[in-house]
Amino acid sequence: MRSPTAVLTAAALTAALLVGSGGGAAGTDSSALAAATQAMPDAPYGAADGSPELMPDDQNSMILELELRPQDEERGQVWIRDTYVNRFEVDGATMYVATGTTRVPGLTKAAPWNDGIYVWIAPSLEGPWNLVDTTGIHPDQPKGKVWSPEFVGENTSDRTVVADWQSYRNPNNPATKAGNVWAPELHYINGKWYLAATMGDQSRLTGTFMLVSDGGPEGPYRNIEASIEHPLGEPVKATNPQYYHIDGGLFQDGDATYLVLHNDLYSKMTPDMENLENPTDLPRFDQQAYDPEPYLEGATVSKVGDKYYLMHAAWALKFGTPDDPTWSYLPDSGGVKDQYDAIVAVSDSFEGPYSPRYTAAIGAGHNNMFEDEDGTVWATFFRNPNAGYWAQPSKIDDAALPGVVRLEHSGPNGDLLAVAQGSIESRAPGRATLSDTSGHEYGLHDGDYEIAVDLWWGTPGRSVRVYENGDLVHERPLDVTPGAPQHVVVPVEGRDNGTYEYTAELINPYGATSTTSTTVTVRDAAPSVPIVSHDNWDRDDAFTVTADLWWGTNATAYRFELDGAEVGSGSLTSATPAAQHADVELAGVASGTHTLVVVFINEHGETSSKPITVTVT
Repeated sequence: MRSPTAVLTAAALTAALLVGSGGGAAGTDSSALAAATQAMPDAPYGAADGSPELMPDDQNSMILELELRPQDEERGQVWIRDTYVNRFEVDGATMYVATGTTRVPGLTKAAPWNDGIYVWIAPSLEGPWNLVDTTGIHPDQPKGKVWSPEFVGENTSDRTVVADWQSYRNPNNPATKAGNVWAPELHYINGKWYLAATMGDQSRLTGTFMLVSDGGPEGPYRNIEASIEHPLGEPVKATNPQYYHIDGGLFQDGDATYLVLHNDLYSKMTPDMENLENPTDLPRFDQQAYDPEPYLEGATVSKVGDKYYLMHAAWALKFGTPDDPTWSYLPDSGGVKDQYDAIVAVSDSFEGPYSPRYTAAIGAGHNNMFEDEDGTVWATFFRNPNAGYWAQPSKIDDAALPGVVRLEHSGPNGDLLAVAQGSIESRAPGRATLSDTSGHEYGLHDGDYEIAVDLWWGTPGRSVRVYENGDLVHERPLDVTPGAPQHVVVPVEGRDNGTYEYTAELINPYGATSTTSTTVTVRDAAPSVPIVSHDNWDRDDAFTVTADLWWGTNATAYRFELDGAEVGSGSLTSATPAAQHADVELAGVASGTHTLVVVFINEHGETSSKPITVTVT
């Protein structure tokens, strides 16, 4: 693990200072900026961040329990590089997929040959992770193997499963057999499954190809038109037709799908996904390169919210003394390979311009980002066993594994993504805010209102519970849109006058998080005060008594009382806060002075008018 003294590199510091400058990067808080200034005051752009907090650990990451293949039984874990995991909605259900570079029994690495591409699927990130069932497609091959140079015999006149350049060299000679598949990615785009992968250094040609499935994630797969004759794009150097650009992957942005190639190139795919719109002279990302630029690989682009994240793999070179080590991505630093890092730059658009790069995850190079169904952002990792930290004899058994690490937003604008601090269990929902609308519509606290639950930012809930004075009054499942706020409205009706305290909790599989509370005082549930009047100006024994409520909480019934005795009643139509009117004709009233009262009634109580007198002579 690296020294904690290198808290933030100049790259991250520069990215932080880009807030508001149009560079597309967010900032970080003032304490982090101060720490950066003190810890690495003269660090050049290209220095590697050594913060131990940026390394996946037992708290913020997990190793996926992929179904073992026969060659994995002895190790008890799948040996994998370039771990790729993603989540898709397929036929209305969540499907997670995993793949990566694997090796064959008897070899210590994925060279000079391997046996193709395996795919695992799961209903949740926690599993169970099962190999896709390929036994009906390739009955003589191990379960889960979806494509291999071995499938060359499946080619037909109109369907190229294995192109000539993808086939093994010397397939029948174990001593010289060569041809390996690197860094596969599986994507579900417009109802079809696409695999992007690379034929490695020992292959007939080195470069990226793309397959499309005629079925599900298990295949059967064939090459798209653009990768039949040669790898996608063009050779890195015209003088060396053996080497094309590697580590290609797909990125979908609305209606457009792009091929992203190692390390700075891309091309839009044609609408039928069979060719590149720019097969030569590929466009380049507008990014801020190091000087000198090191060898970078494993480029991917992810979109989280409205920001684009361009991620590369880079070796952090270690130099200095054992007591005062330093790390750099610059090839002229004089260091030796230590950690294979994930470095990231941020932009407001796919093409760029991108912010300066920063270290997002130590030892997590050649990976991808994805969001789970709760909106939590993750990155994959595998721990490179080829050199450095994870090649040590004490560490190598924990290398080449299918890992995922939780990322979190940082900076005042939340635009930076890096390894999250704290336990995976902190994936419990964020804390939502409770509010009420009592009195908002008419100014009356009449017992009819709404309770609103709002989660503006953070891990969403899968369900919500709302409590009134400690009693559960509402529970429902919630829709989850990664990165989007959650808003729940709970109608409340018919509460009597009194005080009501509301609390709620958002729930997901990792816990329940209490919201803030809101208190409603209902004081206008019973009818507002009516006014009683009469027209007995001549003081005879027959007259009309009238009741009027000019504005307020309405009644559903009324009762007139003369000297405490009921003399008329009826029903009223409630349309709060509209005016209400009632009257009664009285006759044969005895001589004397009498007291008149009207009582307005609803389900919450009775409200009497101020009494008046009437005199009969």
